[in-house]
Amino acid sequence: KVQRGVASVRRGSIASMPSEETASRPVLLAVDDNPSVLSFVEGVLSTLSQKPEIITAANGEEALRRAEEASPDVIVMDGDMPVIDGLTAIRQLKANANTMDIPIVMLTAGTGEVDELRQPLKAGAMDFVKKPVGPIQLLARVDSALRISLATRARRTSKDVGVITA
Repeated sequence: KVQRGVASVRRGSIASMPSEETASRPVLLAVDDNPSVLSFVEGVLSTLSQKPEIITAANGEEALRRAEEASPDVIVMDGDMPVIDGLTAIRQLKANANTMDIPIVMLTAGTGEVDELRQPLKAGAMDFVKKPVGPIQLLARVDSALRISLATRARRTSKDVGVITA
């Protein structure tokens, strides 16, 4: 079991939803089929100043399910995974009305060719980090995506309140 705030999640189990205690904290979904990389990403993301709740998935199919269930604020997605690869998962997330607005940062292990690096962006990712992943680079990209996500949510919430009270 891996501790995430007050929730405990086993790899491969249904994603835990943020508890009442963690509901005000942002939720991040980290997706990678390599347990060492996933653990590294979790460790790095846990140092963000927003103290996010981190949930995980081991492949694209699991990521699609967890994104639908938990509505994370940001998704960090590996590209090369079994079942459903990262690019396909991103396209499906962006085609789904419930998940289309979630910013995605893709981890890519490609050769660095320009066309190859454009693929995550064309699929709908907001940004990418080339492997091997450096913690500062990952933090900077995810922090930017999270700030945009939280600002967007705040604007939507204020518009929704205005409609209700008008």
